[in-house]
This record gives sequence, C-alpha cells and structure tokens, in this order.
Amino acid sequence: MSGKFCRFTADFLTFVRLVIAIILPFLVFLPRNLSLSLVIYLTIIGWTTDVFDGSLARRGKLKTFLGEYDFGIDMLMVAGGFLYLILAKWINAYFNLSYLILFILIALITRKQWLIMILAFPMDLALFFAGYKHSPIASIFFIIWIVIFLLVFWKRFWFVLTNFWNNFSSNFSFLKQEKK
Repeated sequence: MSGKFCRFTADFLTFVRLVIAIILPFLVFLPRNLSLSLVIYLTIIGWTTDVFDGSLARRGKLKTFLGEYDFGIDMLMVAGGFLYLILAKWINAYFNLSYLILFILIALITRKQWLIMILAFPMDLALFFAGYKHSPIASIFFIIWIVIFLLVFWKRFWFVLTNFWNNFSSNFSFLKQEKK
C-alpha cells in the first residue's frame, strides 16, 4: 500500500470515530433499548477504527493529519458514550455528570495519558455493565470483539499496556525501593 493511501485511510478511520463520538449522546432521542444497543455497536465500530488507523499510519510511516488528535478523539468517544448513559438515565445523573465534568477538566489540565486512561476506564465499564444488564446481545458482541482483538492484536495490546504501566509507575517513583 502506498503511503498516501495509508495516510488517507488512517485519517478517514479516525474521522469516523470522531463522528461516532459526536453522535453517541444524540442517540438518547431514539427508543431506549434500541439506542443502548446502537451505542454499544457504534462503540465497537469506533474501537475497531482505532485499532486499524494506528496500524495503517505506522505501516505508511507517515504522520497523518488527525494522528496527533487520535487520543483526544478516543477520549471524546468514551465521554460521548458516558454522556449518553447519563442522558438516557441508564446511570445516576448527578454523580456521573460530576465525574464526567471532573474527567474533562483533569484531561484538559494534565494531558497525562496514563491518568486520563485511568479516569476513562470506569466510563468504559459503565457502558459495558449497562449493556450487560439491558442489552445482553450487544454486550455479547462486545465481549466477542474484545476476545478477537486480544487474540489478533496481542503484541500491540501488550505494547500499549507496558507503555501505560511505565508512564504510570514513573510518576510514583517514591513507591519504589532504593537500591543500596
């Protein structure tokens, strides 16, 4: 594949995820159970585009236009799904809206990916648990997607996990024992 094709396709996939992130909260206007399933399926599509846009960008060895915004778009999608859960009243509005606002503020102030990822994790879990309880078929697809992703992209997942852990632990060096 040519570098231009890889760059265009990677940007297109990132753009699709951005569109999904923007659409998610507005699905609250659809019938409740249908919209929850749709949010889960769109989230699966969004995470799939995330897997492939990075791999295409690395394969093309070129910087993409949207590549530098990739992580922010990822977090926007997480926040969009979480906002949907709040607006659709699948989860408690007061506590979770406060959490979402706190998440956004911390993300804008700190910009430390390891911290933002930790704070995003409960929002991802909220979507999974709401789906598990109220849209089990969509949640089964979500689980199948996670298993396939881990089987196919284990090396990449391990790299991201190791990078996350190294960044996390380097911020807490006071917890490490000093060598004598």
